[in-house]
Amino acid sequence: MKKTMGFARAAALFGVIICVLSFTDTIVLADNSQAQDDTGFNVEYTLIGVSAEAYEYTTDGEDYTAQFTPMDAYEMPAEITVTIGETVLGADQYEYDAQTGELTIPADVISEDVKISVQGVATERSLSNDMINRYLYIGMALCAVTGAGAAILLLTNKHLRGKI
Repeated sequence: MKKTMGFARAAALFGVIICVLSFTDTIVLADNSQAQDDTGFNVEYTLIGVSAEAYEYTTDGEDYTAQFTPMDAYEMPAEITVTIGETVLGADQYEYDAQTGELTIPADVISEDVKISVQGVATERSLSNDMINRYLYIGMALCAVTGAGAAILLLTNKHLRGKI
């Protein structure tokens, strides 16, 4: 009986950990503790519903460019957030094209590490957040009961959010 209870507790704990990890919407693409060389700066992304094709660091004296692409069931947002150090840049300090997903930050603006946040806009064919949350609450209960439910929930969560 003791071994069974120990396994059940371990499975429940594992399931809860997997559940917490699988409910995260934010993807950090790059978070380096050190720049590629001494003259550039790190670039960190927070992406929701989009993917990025970009470098993880800037090159001193050169404009920084990135290309964003919406995931299935998402569109590119009209606005994004670009932060240099702790300062949020105004839209007039960089170029962002919502139609193509292209971003250019001029070299003269980059003086510290860069943070870029892009939150895709869910299209009508995607499930509502309320509907997804209902499925996820049921899945969380399943995860608390069994670790095996965690794998099912992880795949279901990714599928409902259009990531697979």
